[in-house]
Amino acid sequence: MSQIITRALDNNHDILFGQNHNNFLVDIDAVAQIIDCSLLLFQGEWWKDKALGLPLFQQILGSMNGYNATLISDLIRVVIMQAAPPFVIRVSNVSASYSTDGTFKYSSTAETVFGPIQVAVSLPAGA
Repeated sequence: MSQIITRALDNNHDILFGQNHNNFLVDIDAVAQIIDCSLLLFQGEWWKDKALGLPLFQQILGSMNGYNATLISDLIRVVIMQAAPPFVIRVSNVSASYSTDGTFKYSSTAETVFGPIQVAVSLPAGA
């Protein structure tokens, strides 16, 4: 079975150092962190590959179509699927809605070779 290893991040998404093997995540925990970081990355933000990330400014905010929950869900699904290939197999149990204050809420399950990961995204109204 394949294995994936990544350096652990703290709650502020800063790299952890000084605790030897405790500073690394493997398998399902590593994939979960990679998905989380991928969803926090805006498209065009990373100098090495400007195509990576959530197209928040390019396709979500200020869209001529308004806030289309299906479109946004599909864009989030693409980011999840591209986060850690070949470890992410599919995205299932997608739920997307707007709350009364206009916040977009998304949740799904990322099926990985290591097991399922629950994914949640919240985009504030007028972000």
